[in-house]
Amino acid sequence: MNSMKLLVVCLFAVCCCSLANREPKIIRKLKEVLNELKTLNKTMKDNRQMVHSPKNIENCCSLKALDCFQNSLKEDLNASDSKLYYSLGKSLTRQGIKFCDGKKTPESCRNCTSYSKENLSQFFSSLESLIQKSITRLSLNKKR
Repeated sequence: MNSMKLLVVCLFAVCCCSLANREPKIIRKLKEVLNELKTLNKTMKDNRQMVHSPKNIENCCSLKALDCFQNSLKEDLNASDSKLYYSLGKSLTRQGIKFCDGKKTPESCRNCTSYSKENLSQFFSSLESLIQKSITRLSLNKKR
């Protein structure tokens, strides 16, 4: 009987620990978007194609940059039916990407066409960098 109680207590402890260490939904979503990005990148054959690629994205401009990436997927790469395209428009993704410290207003952000055109490898690398920065920022905020 005591061993049964001990087993139940151990199972309960394991369940509680696994729930306590679960990643927030937003981080899981952004990691899912990263996987979709990698999948789409592998399927894109023409690496010479040039598209506007936001780089050095300033605070408060992350959502506008995300819109640029999404627009390029649709307009330049004809990938509007991809999982990545849809995931970039989801509110959970946008919530995770949005970062603003109040020093800059979104209205002063760069227009999509003001970014230089880069090859697809650079385009996907820039998008991956934006998502990775968001995951890192969210992970650091979670620990505080």
